[in-house]
Amino acid sequence: MTGQDWIVLLTGTVGTLGFSLLFCLHGRQLPVTTAGGALTCLLWLLCGKAGMAPFFAILLASFVGSGYSALLSRILKVPKTVFLLAVMISLVPGKGLYQTMRYAVDGAWDACFSKAVSTLAEILGIATGMMLVLIIEKAVQGMKKGRTKGRA
Repeated sequence: MTGQDWIVLLTGTVGTLGFSLLFCLHGRQLPVTTAGGALTCLLWLLCGKAGMAPFFAILLASFVGSGYSALLSRILKVPKTVFLLAVMISLVPGKGLYQTMRYAVDGAWDACFSKAVSTLAEILGIATGMMLVLIIEKAVQGMKKGRTKGRA
């Protein structure tokens, strides 16, 4: 990893810590949420370095981060959304959003639309990873319900 990658990882981790504090996480919740944000950011960086397409790199990182959040919420008895938002903040494509708006303000419409498409693809990757975890959770819950219904 390059020096710039370490800066991205550090700022992603600090961003996760900041959002964790914003959501009033404390005690055991704070370090495990920050670690989850660092893990998610690190996975995204490593997938990108391995040559994975940006959509799939962010999808995989989002899937792992969402699964981590779901697991933490069950263990620590905290709503999943609190962990999910803090852990996923390092994946938000802020640079892409900024560049899209910058190109629009400058009137560079071709560059604006090109950057908007790639940024939307990253956002779609985040949403898809989160939805896959939700679908798996619901399927497992449905299987557990089906097992308990049959036993009266």
